[in-house]
Amino acid sequence: MAGGGLAGGDGRPGAGGGLLAAGAVRAALFRDAGAVLYAAFGPSVRDIAARVMAGQLRVGYRELREGRLDGAARKAVAELSAGPQAARLLIEDRPGTGAGELAALARQLAGLRLVVVDGVHTVPGLLQHAGGVPQLRRLARDLDIPVLAVAETGDSDGEVLHTVLAPDIVVALTFATDVAGYETGYRPRGDQALVTECDLGLQTKVDIRTDLARARLIGPEFHAERAFGTDEGRRVVDMLTDAAQGLQEEPEGMPEMLVKRLGQLCRGMPETFSGLEFGDLPSEAQQAVVQEWAARPPLPDTDAGRRLGAALDAFYAHAVAHGYDPEAEVPREPRAPSTGRR
Repeated sequence: MAGGGLAGGDGRPGAGGGLLAAGAVRAALFRDAGAVLYAAFGPSVRDIAARVMAGQLRVGYRELREGRLDGAARKAVAELSAGPQAARLLIEDRPGTGAGELAALARQLAGLRLVVVDGVHTVPGLLQHAGGVPQLRRLARDLDIPVLAVAETGDSDGEVLHTVLAPDIVVALTFATDVAGYETGYRPRGDQALVTECDLGLQTKVDIRTDLARARLIGPEFHAERAFGTDEGRRVVDMLTDAAQGLQEEPEGMPEMLVKRLGQLCRGMPETFSGLEFGDLPSEAQQAVVQEWAARPPLPDTDAGRRLGAALDAFYAHAVAHGYDPEAEVPREPRAPSTGRR
């Protein structure tokens, strides 16, 4: 969001505007290293903190909120909670806090990058009479920061926010009707975000996925078979398999999981479809290699290692250019047992 403007976000009650707000908060805190003032009219401090941390760490929102995380996930949450980013998030949840009080708080925060008003549709007098809207708009202009006013009216085109707030831009979330598997954690649902400018009308429709299990909105699913099915895609695959062949035979100094994924890629289509695991099919092997190389594990400092690194870089760059986003990764659904031969 651009600085100095008033933005509106609208979504379905319970799973729309709050996720939009949490995503904006994560960007301001972790990407821009700024401070955030979050005015909560409805969600609790615990809810907001859990949404932000679950989306950032890609862990279960409900498990985090209820204290049911364990192991590495629990440790990661504890470290994030004690870190400098958490200290830069100020949540104001006192009932009756007005726009004037929020503006005064905002002017006291060093490094402020974002103000969020979550639950704006519940604030007495704000939507009904728009009494605090000029103050929110003036705050955005004076501090040159975005102010995001979030509602959950279920209005799929954002018309309510347009009419009352007249924001510079509205992002309205529309939800698919098929909810099968939505809350399992494996299949984030395909939805859309409609982006509308106040003076120019609808500007674009963006495909998104609603990952309720981790309290986040993410980009469309990456399809390896499409990305690597073109002539250029096949060329980078061939270049990688050529570079990987020698190191597959002598993998000393190679990351174990990367060796496994490259082996799957080099083998191609399996002879049997019985007992397959993730990565055994060509498109899965392509995606698995991309996922492994996203972390840039160390390779042997040899001519063969450097050649493989260059091929992996080209392979990864091609995936990113065709829609791969490591931040949009979700846990894989366990594969159902399969039988039969090709």
